[in-house]
Amino acid sequence: MSGRLRTVASRVPEVAVRTALLLLAAVLNIGFYLPEVPAAPGGVDVPGTDKAFHAGVFALTVWGLGRVLAPPAALSPSGRPRRFPIGWVVLGCLVHAVVIELVQGALLAGRSVSVADVAADAVGIAVGVGLWALERRLRGPGSRPSPQRSISRAA
Repeated sequence: MSGRLRTVASRVPEVAVRTALLLLAAVLNIGFYLPEVPAAPGGVDVPGTDKAFHAGVFALTVWGLGRVLAPPAALSPSGRPRRFPIGWVVLGCLVHAVVIELVQGALLAGRSVSVADVAADAVGIAVGVGLWALERRLRGPGSRPSPQRSISRAA
């Protein structure tokens, strides 16, 4: 197996995990558009659960998007770490947070607008960016050989 093919084959499970996490985040985001908040199991309502859900889903969404769009060890053709404007993900998620509340207030009779939900979403976005940045730092380009170096060694 050539060095390039070996590099691609070694990344298949990693890509599958990144994609699965992003799909999970997408499915969880659908919950924001349900006509009413699902009841807690056994009828027990723990205060703050809604805000924790908002923060958790947005953290997973930002981290997942960051991992798919700019994997931790992504290298540019020059061999330097690939730069990725995570700000676009942050901006998109902030807009999504506001849209969720507008839709809930205008179109869903059992739901209402909540500034606290948008604040929880913003906290989740910050956590997601932090996790993404931490992972890029810990698993940066030094953790894997560059595909160019693998090819030159195999040749």
